[in-house]
Amino acid sequence: MPWNDRSGAFSPLRGGALALAALPALYILAQAVTGGLGPRPLTSALHQTGDWSVRLLLLTLLVSPLRRLLNWPKLILARQIFGLGAFAYALAHLILFIADQKFDLWKVTSEIAMRFYLGVGFVALTGLAILTRQSGAAAVKRLGAEAWTNLHKLVYPIAVLSIFHFFLQTRLVVSQPVLMAGFFYWLMGYRAFQKRGWDRPAGMVALAIAASAATLATELAWYGLATNVRVSRIFNANFAFDYEIRMMWWVLGAALALAAAGAAMAWWRPARRAGR
Repeated sequence: MPWNDRSGAFSPLRGGALALAALPALYILAQAVTGGLGPRPLTSALHQTGDWSVRLLLLTLLVSPLRRLLNWPKLILARQIFGLGAFAYALAHLILFIADQKFDLWKVTSEIAMRFYLGVGFVALTGLAILTRQSGAAAVKRLGAEAWTNLHKLVYPIAVLSIFHFFLQTRLVVSQPVLMAGFFYWLMGYRAFQKRGWDRPAGMVALAIAASAATLATELAWYGLATNVRVSRIFNANFAFDYEIRMMWWVLGAALALAAAGAAMAWWRPARRAGR
């Protein structure tokens, strides 16, 4: 069962991860029952499942940095659950798209083939399906640890394609895709920093600043290349806090919080050992 560990015993961590991954589905279902999905319920559910697939995919990528920063090795037990959840929401996203096309599979196929953003999303879904099929201990044993690890590195280009699909589908109001892109920059940056031994407090602060700057650059580039909105207007909006906090600041805040958590754990572990 998905909530059990490899020994077959119930794992509170996996059970909690499963509950967390299921919450968005329950929320969407509650909206459907209460009429909260608006005048186009199918379209609303379609968009929400796609959004949550990207979020859970990034949450999957967050597990490894978080287990190092918090010195929480068992957190790795949650990674598979979040990955499977990302695929489940992506699959629901496709099924709802098929339903939106009145189950006309010929039309669905032609739409995916003819519309670039749908093709990008379908490639990402196919990649997630491959990784889902090859997840778990049985797949590691069948493929071998090295081959399995190399195969699952596909998650990085899949994440890029998923976020790109998010941008293309959203088009104009791209706050959420920009936020997802910013988090992805931090996740990739952390891996690069960790390999080089730069994952110390000063390095984490530098990474936070770099990720937020990259988030701003992505937002400016998108509006400059894909819309008629003036880049200067978007730039100025990022430094005006009258109406909203822009995505670069959310990325900076989250990254600095992780840096602070990592620094606190690095201080607490030696202090705890000394106290013994």
